[in-house]
Amino acid sequence: AYSSASQDDLWSLYTRTARNESIIPQTVTVKALMHSWSTQSGYPMITITRDYSTQTAILNQTKFTENLENTTSDALWYVPVTYITKGDNTVRVVWLENNRETKLNLTGIGNDSWILLNVDETGFYRVNYDRRNWRLLVIQLRKGPEQIPVATRGQLIDDAFQLADAEAINYTVAFDLVKYLYITEPNYIPWYSALRNMEELRLIISNYEYSGLYDNFILKLVKPMFHDLGTEQRPYDTQNEKLLRLHVVTAACRLRYGRCITWAREQYYQWMHEIDPDTRNPISIDYRFIAQCTAIRAGGPYEWDFLWNRTLSEKISPVDLQTAYLSLGCTYDPWLINRY
Repeated sequence: AYSSASQDDLWSLYTRTARNESIIPQTVTVKALMHSWSTQSGYPMITITRDYSTQTAILNQTKFTENLENTTSDALWYVPVTYITKGDNTVRVVWLENNRETKLNLTGIGNDSWILLNVDETGFYRVNYDRRNWRLLVIQLRKGPEQIPVATRGQLIDDAFQLADAEAINYTVAFDLVKYLYITEPNYIPWYSALRNMEELRLIISNYEYSGLYDNFILKLVKPMFHDLGTEQRPYDTQNEKLLRLHVVTAACRLRYGRCITWAREQYYQWMHEIDPDTRNPISIDYRFIAQCTAIRAGGPYEWDFLWNRTLSEKISPVDLQTAYLSLGCTYDPWLINRY
């Protein structure tokens, strides 16, 4: 007679297949691997600490939290850690098999060569490096970012800011990392990662005396790309350039860059002078919020009332209505809103 298969039978089948195809080591079972990820919350932070004199490194895992100094979790995961090194794009894998630490042999990797973990962000974990390796990565990004995969460049920036937020590293590491952007970075992914993280921090420190210095720092990164891409889409633009322009223009206007404010107001006034502004809005839908928000912020009752009257029209779409309400909230004059 046939009997029903159990869950363990399924795990055993997966384990045999994964081992035969060298997906997992012979010492790992799929059941144990999945158990480590499905029965405990959170995810790990992998810290690599290199010993440059012996050409070895220690990989250490701990649960990533918002405040790592007060972490008491004993959670451990099975983690396949991918890595590449300077001058060698061969992706190698070392396993943390549910243990706190493992040793990595780096024979042949010079002291001036970096190592990079979590290639193409294929693993669900954060990565922290020793100070020297962070510095080597910064130097590489400034000299030739193409030596590091583009997705990994974005991940590096995101990890640095998240680790700084968690007090695992100093914010100077993250700031040093993003300085290369305006020099050598043409891709949207790292820019998106940097601008998103920097905007989150900007909102947190907005009431502090040094927030102006921080705004200037971001604007210094953004201005060259703003000038390079402009504000108008070109027929030959790639999708990467379209996305990058949108985020750069958005950042420039939020930072109250004069040329961006001028562009936004011109877009807005063009709409205001339409014969029937309720049926035609010449502002590109992708830029509609940032243009309207910036014009409202830089304007007064005249600009605010124009947009408010558009919200009263039966012709306005739900998307444009939501965008209009959000834009109306951008004003620096609360009394304009308090009238209604």
